[in-house]
Amino acid sequence: MAFRVPTPNVSVVDLTCRLEKGASYEDVKAAIK
Repeated sequence: MAFRVPTPNVSVVDLTCRLEKGASYEDVKAAIK
């Protein structure tokens, strides 16, 4: 997988996880914060 990020102060994270229970994108964002 390749990303081209044209600005010097941006980071990219490729996160893959397996969950026992279903979770929405909003649930995942809230857990990471």
